[in-house]
Amino acid sequence: MDNSRQIGHGNSMSGRKQFDETTALDAATRQFWQYGFANTSISNLESATGLNKSSLYNCFKNKDQLFQLCLDHFEQHYVSRVLRALVEPDFRTALEQLFALAIDTFNDPEFPTGCLATRTALDNIDPNSPVFTLIQAQATRMESAIYTRCKQALTDTQIPENTDCKAMAATIHAMLRGVLVISCANGSTEAAHVAYRFFIQSILAQNGAR
Repeated sequence: MDNSRQIGHGNSMSGRKQFDETTALDAATRQFWQYGFANTSISNLESATGLNKSSLYNCFKNKDQLFQLCLDHFEQHYVSRVLRALVEPDFRTALEQLFALAIDTFNDPEFPTGCLATRTALDNIDPNSPVFTLIQAQATRMESAIYTRCKQALTDTQIPENTDCKAMAATIHAMLRGVLVISCANGSTEAAHVAYRFFIQSILAQNGAR
C-alpha cells in the first residue's frame, strides 16, 4: 500500500492536479543535503521539487518546517540504513559495519555526498535558530543509538565493565561524522575506510575489548 499523500497542485479541466508529497519531500531533502540549509532558497526548492512557491507554502508552511520534515525524511530513509548495523550481535563487527555503511551510503553517487545534518551544521547556523535545535536533536538521537549499543556490549561482556559507555559513544559518533567529512573533502572513500579501521582497533584495544 502506498502511504504517500496526494496533494492538490492547481486546477485543470479534469480537476485538481496532484503531486506526491513523499516524492516532493525527497527532492527537497536532496536539495538541502547537497547545498545545506543556508544556501538553499525557495526558488531552488521550486526547481528541485517542480512545485511553485504557493504549493510549497500550502503544503509545508515555510522553509524551516520543510527542513524539519526533510531531516525526518533523511533519518527515516537514509540514516536508518546506517544504524541497522548496530543490531549485529558482535560489537566489533557492528562498529565496522556502522562505519562502512555510513561511508558507502553517504558517498553513493545516487545521493548527494556527506551527511545532511553535518553539512547544515557547518553552514554557521545561528545557535539560537530552530534549525540549529533540529540539528542538535538529530545528533543526540544518533549518539543515543550508539550509546545503547555500547551498553549492550557492556551487558554482553564484550567490553570491560569499567568502560565509560557515554564517552565511548560520543567518541564513536564524532569519528563517524569525521570520516564522512574526510571522504567528501578527499573525493575518495579510501582514507575514510583506513581511518575508521584504525580507530576501531585502537578504541577497542584501549578499552581491553574482546
